[in-house]
Order: sequence, then C-alpha cells, then structure tokens
Amino acid sequence: MTNSDNQKYFIPMEVTKETIKDFNLDSSQVVPAKIGNKIVSAIMVPATKEQYEAFMQPLWAEMKREERSRRCTVSDGKGKLKRCELDCKACEKMKDGAPLSLESFFEETELEFEDPDANQCEAILTAMLFEDLLEKLRSQAPELAPIFEMLYDGESQRTIATIIGKPQSSLNYMVKRMEKIIQQHIKRDDFAK
Repeated sequence: MTNSDNQKYFIPMEVTKETIKDFNLDSSQVVPAKIGNKIVSAIMVPATKEQYEAFMQPLWAEMKREERSRRCTVSDGKGKLKRCELDCKACEKMKDGAPLSLESFFEETELEFEDPDANQCEAILTAMLFEDLLEKLRSQAPELAPIFEMLYDGESQRTIATIIGKPQSSLNYMVKRMEKIIQQHIKRDDFAK
C-alpha cells in the first residue's frame, strides 16, 4: 500500500448556527473551510476519494474560472490575446489585486470617447431637422424634395443628375434653389429659438 492509498478524504459541509442547533451537531467539530471562493463554517464529512473528487471538481473549476476572469489579457506575440500569467499583486497595471479600471486606462492613455447618449441626441436632432426641411421642400418645391433626400443619403451630384435625367448645370441650379429655400426656413424666428 502506498501513502496515497491511506489518505483520508473529507468533504466540507456548510453549517449555520441554526443547523448546528437543529441537528444537535457538536460545535467543536465546526471548522472554517473554503468552499468555492468563500470561507464558511463547516463540518468535515468523511468520504471516499471518488466522492471527494466528484464533489470538489465543480468547485475547483469555479475557482479556476473566477481566478482567470480577474487576469488581464495580453498579447501572445502572434497577434492574438491570452491571459496574463504573471503575479497580479506585483503588476503595475493592477491596483490591490483588482483589475485595472477603465477610468485609469483613459487617464493613462489620454484617450477620450464621445458620450454615446450625446451622439444619439445629435442623431435624433439631425433626423428631426432633416424631416422638417424635407417637409418644407415638399410644400414649396416638391420636385426638389427627392434631390434633397439623395444628397442627405450621400449621393453625388453627378449620380443624382443621371437618376433624374437632367444635365449637371440644371441640377446645380436646382441645388442652389433648394439651398435658398432651406436658408429662408432656418432663419425663421420660431426655429432659431
């Protein structure tokens, strides 16, 4: 028989004061034990090696997952990322063993990102202005509304001239007329407020 054959296995079973009282457990047998990533009060239940491993393997996997999730991702030198294998407590990119915050990352790199809510507001206001101007063109010069829509969608004037079947010079005149109507509409007192 080898030494490992004689080894005894114990599974920690979490207990509370109520459990100890309800089941008349000996409080001297209650010990602190680590179950997963937390330390709890437990009694140690004897088990076979197979029972012990079956009980503990999911806990070990959870502990390993949580430990990996706290690690930084770094380049593997081949254009891909891998989890850092260095000591997190000694890492200058970590504070108190906790992952680096986005705020400190932005401070270090001096990167700035626009507020997504501000972009959304700007997009909504742009869409509202576009609809307002399009409505004005439809009421004053209906033939210019589709040209305005195509310009807004990014079509070139050459493409628009081909689509509407007019020469470039005629389209230039129509665009100037459209700009004049839009400028007059924007200068209104109630719109400027």
